[in-house]
Amino acid sequence: ILETPGLSEITRGFCIASRAREELTGKLPRQTAPVPPTCAGKVLVVDDSPVVRGYVEEILLENEIGDEILLAESGSQGINFLKKYQVDLVLCDMHMPGLSGFDFLTRMRADRTISEIPVIMLTSEKRIQPKIECLKLGASDYLLKPFAVEELIARVSIQLRLKALQDELRKKNAQLTKLARLDSLTGIPNRHDFLESLERELGRAQRLQLPLALGMVDIDHFKQVNDNYGHLCGDRALVDTTRLLKSGLRDYDYLGRYGGEEFAIVFVDSGADSAMTIAERCRRRVAENRIVLEDSALTVTVSIGVASTLEPSSGMSTELISRADEALYTAKHQGRNQVVLAPSKSTYAPGSRRGPRSMKKKSRQHALSIVGRIGRQLRGRAGRQGDPVSSRSSSASKPR
Repeated sequence: ILETPGLSEITRGFCIASRAREELTGKLPRQTAPVPPTCAGKVLVVDDSPVVRGYVEEILLENEIGDEILLAESGSQGINFLKKYQVDLVLCDMHMPGLSGFDFLTRMRADRTISEIPVIMLTSEKRIQPKIECLKLGASDYLLKPFAVEELIARVSIQLRLKALQDELRKKNAQLTKLARLDSLTGIPNRHDFLESLERELGRAQRLQLPLALGMVDIDHFKQVNDNYGHLCGDRALVDTTRLLKSGLRDYDYLGRYGGEEFAIVFVDSGADSAMTIAERCRRRVAENRIVLEDSALTVTVSIGVASTLEPSSGMSTELISRADEALYTAKHQGRNQVVLAPSKSTYAPGSRRGPRSMKKKSRQHALSIVGRIGRQLRGRAGRQGDPVSSRSSSASKPR
């Protein structure tokens, strides 16, 4: 009929539509499907037949399935559309010239940017093996031609709803991951995330043979801020200090909240001089800031200890932290509100805790060693003078 001379365009269009119904619905009359709840999403129809593409598009639009319908005449064009547009569901014919439905699925699953998009395969294949092969390649579902309108709508609606739920789940998981890695008050990386960044930068500096420095920062007299002005003011001091420290750093440096009123900084690709310059800039910006309260103003200062290494290696984070921590304690002991550089080789044991208690322990050990040395000298002199008591003591100690 389509080849009849003089056939009007209206009649020709009617014949094409009739043939589409016969091809897809098995010569059944047009069925009116109940309209389901509106399913949002962008749907891509990949089929080499313009009749099939047009018919599927018409059904989806009439039943308000999808926000936008994209039509691709080949598998290659379908792959390009997937990379160009944010597609939520694909309807793909199994047998197409060029890139077949099987090849289309293989290409999709090999690309991580589009591998999670659900695919419904359209096929007139009666054998079970090709369907199983499609499912193994990653197809979410398949629809056998000729199909009823209700079945097409139901399967497409289900996949769009599942895709929306999966997207929402991924979004929630990303938010949870972000919350787990960031400090809730200041918005900067927490201790766990910062230590991971430190190890990563140590490994990078080792590979590229670059220097690296670490800074430990502590807000001076922070307990007095909480006691005198309240914890809300203390929180504001923490937030303001974070903002000012970040403003003094370079874009590629790392700032993290180490715990309480303590912060830590990774000075990327920096030796001692560069790190000290940046740390001093951060200290000065914090000291020059005034936190305006309802009836007064508050100024806080920070003490910073810096440790650097010219030969970084993975796993030396504990050593760097100990050295920077010792330098921070020195800054506190010398009057606070200053930056102190740790010596190149620390006498501080890695993993030890800084503070007055450990320093007093060192002082006691040093004093005891001096007393012991003086005692030995006195006993030696007494022995040379013939003191019997000293002689007995020295002789009694020989078997030991």
